[in-house]
Amino acid sequence: MLSSCIDRIKESLASYVWIESVEFHRFDLLETDMENILLYRIRIQLRDGGLLDACERLTETKKDHVMDRTKYHFHWQDAQGRLIRRWDNAPHHPEVDTFPHHVHQGPKNDCHSCSSMSLMDILQELDLFFRSGE
Repeated sequence: MLSSCIDRIKESLASYVWIESVEFHRFDLLETDMENILLYRIRIQLRDGGLLDACERLTETKKDHVMDRTKYHFHWQDAQGRLIRRWDNAPHHPEVDTFPHHVHQGPKNDCHSCSSMSLMDILQELDLFFRSGE
């Protein structure tokens, strides 16, 4: 199942016209006795000069093939390097009701609740943003 994740990610990245280029800094599929692990880090240059840095660690149990997103961050910044949003599950904001999942927004880095996010979720959100012309 994790190998199909890799294919879906690559296909999805190739489908968006607002993506200028994609650099795969890490794309490792590892195996332990109990699980398969996918680790990746991707830098996505956007046509408007912005940047999306995506990093995820996904696991899949060998026994029952249950998948879990154990670590992630998605950092979206504008062409001047200013934070637009950063979604992550680092356990440093216990005050949010969706702990550890949260999103940092804007230049003041305000932190808000959000659900667990995947790269596919982020790409859909950016697609809505670019299609709306904001």
